[in-house]
Amino acid sequence: MEITSSQNKLAKLASGLHDRKIREREKKFLAEGVRLCAEALDSPQPVDFLLYTAPFARSPEATVLLRRAGQKQVPLFQVSESVLKKASGLQTPPGVMGVVSQPQYSLETVLSAGSSCLVFADHIQDPGNLGALLRTVEALGGSALVTDKGSVDAFNPKVVRGSMGAVLRCPILQAGSLKEWVALARRRKLQVVMAHPRAQKILPEFSFGPVSTVVLGSEGQGLSLEDLKLADHVVKVPMPGRAESLNLAVAAGILLYERLRQSKKI
Repeated sequence: MEITSSQNKLAKLASGLHDRKIREREKKFLAEGVRLCAEALDSPQPVDFLLYTAPFARSPEATVLLRRAGQKQVPLFQVSESVLKKASGLQTPPGVMGVVSQPQYSLETVLSAGSSCLVFADHIQDPGNLGALLRTVEALGGSALVTDKGSVDAFNPKVVRGSMGAVLRCPILQAGSLKEWVALARRRKLQVVMAHPRAQKILPEFSFGPVSTVVLGSEGQGLSLEDLKLADHVVKVPMPGRAESLNLAVAAGILLYERLRQSKKI
């Protein structure tokens, strides 16, 4: 039977996950579209249920996805297009979405893997930027992404879409503030590295330690002089061009690539 009311409890839960408070309370997030739903089904994270429309069910990709969900005993519910659109919040919903449990990690679990590099993102406001950063951290071997309470939620639907599935694979941690994170990092013997375009140390001449945290500032303000005093090392990426700074994900990618190069993992 098709769900046609947006007041249905499943539809209301899906729609409610656009609200950060509800995501934090329920510890769930939305996976929208075939790719994200497929990655969620193939991940260790429990998928509570999938919502899909009749037109989607007739598409070629639906056969594989819905069969996979059935094999994993994930409940499937057909909904009207209007219900899915309200739950999605997109002008053109992809026809299928899943409600997925948020992965839960601890700093101890991340550090137990040995050589680690955790990326701390300070006051990142743009969901697209955070999604791209998360994708970059996962792609280039970062151990985890750490955000402060002033940053956009890593499970915001726009962040999830921008991460291209990395939200399911890259550990995500939260610290109250940059100062709190640096204090915790020092207790765990992490090398604190901050990136700033006016730093004296140039990246290729700087050596990463075996366990470190790279700190990146916000899109608009960057890191303040007070923030930089908390670092063990402040480094910059050489930029012969006239641009004053790099995109957040690009800067993280260069730093993490250099760390990989130094560790001879590439």
